[in-house]
Amino acid sequence: MDILIISKEKDIIKKILISQIGNNHQILTTDNPITGLSLYNTLKPSVLFIDDDLDKINGIVFCQILKELMIKDSISYKDLTIFMFLSKQNMNNTKLKDLNINYFIATPIDKDLFTLQIATFFNNFKLGFSTTLEETVKKAQINQAETLPDFIDKDDLAVDYIYSPYLNLSGDLFKYWLDEEQNILYGYLFDCTGHDLIAWRQTAKIKTIFNYAFRFYDKKVFKSLTEVMNNINEEILFQMDTDSDTSAYVVAIIFKLDIQNKKLYYIPAGMPNILLKDKLAYREIALCSNLLGFSTDNYQEEVLDVSNVEEIVFCTDGLSDLLTLGNIQNKKDDITAIFIKLKNVFESNTK
Repeated sequence: MDILIISKEKDIIKKILISQIGNNHQILTTDNPITGLSLYNTLKPSVLFIDDDLDKINGIVFCQILKELMIKDSISYKDLTIFMFLSKQNMNNTKLKDLNINYFIATPIDKDLFTLQIATFFNNFKLGFSTTLEETVKKAQINQAETLPDFIDKDDLAVDYIYSPYLNLSGDLFKYWLDEEQNILYGYLFDCTGHDLIAWRQTAKIKTIFNYAFRFYDKKVFKSLTEVMNNINEEILFQMDTDSDTSAYVVAIIFKLDIQNKKLYYIPAGMPNILLKDKLAYREIALCSNLLGFSTDNYQEEVLDVSNVEEIVFCTDGLSDLLTLGNIQNKKDDITAIFIKLKNVFESNTK
């Protein structure tokens, strides 16, 4: 794989790239767009990293030039993956939609977030080469399974899940993690359209959006789950406008479980329900909200008292349809659910 970097931060970008993909790829760098055009003609790279605010020729004009060059060379412009570094106020530039720029990185560069994005991209990118379709699907299955979290088993909490793709790959994905210092469980679950390689690429991109938003929450950039979900929606709307791979709506829920105070904070986006189990049985909490990527609506946080709840279940419609409709003869969708078990609930309530 050949990589071209045209950026004032070329040395930092190259160092992060090498840390993730090693030295087995040709990486050429410059901060001069004229030199960059010459290097492009020489290298014909697979991946381009470029600043928007280059001297003399800005990044958007540079990509417009490349688009024409590649058409005349009978090379599909979509064969070039472009990462563009630009300020947030420039991200709404209407010209970006026509240039097939795949990834946008806000400046100044957050090294941790950029490293995460690079790792995600190249882990997915390398699966597409020198393999048969069957091998690619198998590797994608392994890659998707490796993203799943470990079970949790603590004195007051246990978390596990079921994850059963309809075909080889799932359009569902989720993540949860425990802040042991605050005794708070965070997580998300989402459902994209499809069960194939396109769905796999789609879930990887959407997962990165969720992870970024929660990283900003962890760094106190976002102060609430509402800000997290609204940012996720904005990013999905933007990606749908610029990238045909993500042109589908997303059903999701994000949550925060305060284990000590027995409060569940959550924001649904098209997710049909939550299941709660008490001493007697499961009961359904019906949810009503718009899908992600559907509109610019603001999402609002909701809260449930779970003092008398033994188990919380978040699931996608593959499982909820089975439970609601009943007597379905064949599995017809991905089935994914997170099971959160609160231990010693009724024992602690009687003390």
